[in-house]
Amino acid sequence: MTAPRPLRTQRAPWRAARAGEPLPKDAQRLLQHFSSSPGTLWTRDSLVASLGMNDRAVRKAIETLRHHGFAVLSRTEAPGGYWLARTAAEVEEFRERALVSRIITLSEESRALLRIQRAMKTREQAAALSPALQFAMGIGA
Repeated sequence: MTAPRPLRTQRAPWRAARAGEPLPKDAQRLLQHFSSSPGTLWTRDSLVASLGMNDRAVRKAIETLRHHGFAVLSRTEAPGGYWLARTAAEVEEFRERALVSRIITLSEESRALLRIQRAMKTREQAAALSPALQFAMGIGA
């Protein structure tokens, strides 16, 4: 099986695999496992048991396959698990459903934390003012 071209993005948080860079043994075993039963969802626990690897090794192998350009997708809602995408439509559906919603949630959480941070700075600045100035500004006790 030949690997698709590695996914390349401007701001990828990981190092994309170089063309022709060999897959580590654990990633090869995981790819073979996924390929042996296309479309099957595998929980991480079932991958650990089937491959005889520990949980961390399975997560690392999944990450490695993704970095080498394999579309290893996952879902948490039932039935949950990991699988190797077979079509561009599967990848698009996953991206829309899982990643875009996570981005929106993270953006909302970030904005909320920024508002909290600003409010805390204002209170800290007010607390640093002299008591007489706090009283004059109407923020003192």
